[in-house]
Amino acid sequence: MNGGSDPTIDAYSHVVPSEYKTALESYTGSSYTISDLHDAIPTLTDVERRLTTMDECGVDVDVLVPASPAVETVADHRGAVELARTMNDGIARIVDEYPDRFAGVATVPMNNPEAMVDELERAVTDLGLCGALIYSNVDRRPADEPHLDGAGRPIDGPEFDPFYEMAAALDVPLWLHPARPKTTPEYVGEPTSKYLVWQMFGWPFELSAAMARMVFGGVFDRHPELDVIAHHAGGMIPLLTGRMDVHYDLFETFSGTDLTDHLSSPYSDQFRRFYVDTATFGSVRALEMAIEFFGVDHVLFGTDAPFDTSEGRRCRNRCRKALDAADLSERDRQRISGGNVRTLIGD
Repeated sequence: MNGGSDPTIDAYSHVVPSEYKTALESYTGSSYTISDLHDAIPTLTDVERRLTTMDECGVDVDVLVPASPAVETVADHRGAVELARTMNDGIARIVDEYPDRFAGVATVPMNNPEAMVDELERAVTDLGLCGALIYSNVDRRPADEPHLDGAGRPIDGPEFDPFYEMAAALDVPLWLHPARPKTTPEYVGEPTSKYLVWQMFGWPFELSAAMARMVFGGVFDRHPELDVIAHHAGGMIPLLTGRMDVHYDLFETFSGTDLTDHLSSPYSDQFRRFYVDTATFGSVRALEMAIEFFGVDHVLFGTDAPFDTSEGRRCRNRCRKALDAADLSERDRQRISGGNVRTLIGD
């Protein structure tokens, strides 16, 4: 990645390489979660259109993060490996064609922990990608019924330790993305979530829950060199830091059980280990809360583009305006705009 002096880098923009879209449609019969959005947003696949929107919005470099759905939600443990390799080869192709404009993030088959390690190593050492995407939970899907919705399992389980160890050894960060399907209802007796609650409010919860599992599950204690970039400004964590302090003390006092005595450092410090992006979609206060909690050095300009009605322009412009309006020095604004991610993933 060679963005020049003080480039603006979108550290969390999504992509669907053309060869991956073809493979995904072939594998699923063109029917998969958010397939309609993939079709409606050509910037996900069309690189030239993406470059146009980047130029219009003043973005010098996009870090290409695989778009949902997770490969394990549409394939069994063997098919997910094939899809992941196709995605990663496609992202590497785009980066190789435009090395000054793009950096790439790999996807991994989270339903196949051993293959996760192998594909991460291949993506970084052979393809030159700068890290990997993980989701807030792992879809548990029967191998013989790959298209049935399954219950997720947490990402702090011991089966994922070799993967986290490999990421730390390769010195590459992980991009953490929420995953909660419409088929997860909020109320008993209803087959699906209504009114987009699963996405609008469920995803920030899912992200926060995954962050909590990584912290309290000891992932950072076991892998102290691991770096994780949480989407959407860290979800609910900055907003609820006061609630955590009061209620953990409350329940520990009256239950007589210390929920955090197994951690090597205070849980609040461990939450601050996360890096987060600026994808608050224009909310200045939410962005300022994230900066206050995680610190300027742990905030990266990231927009969730191109998931809007204008092929990414709305996401990018709103995030830029919020960053410009935040109470920051110009030096800190520059660090968030590009300096922090350059430090994290290298030039």
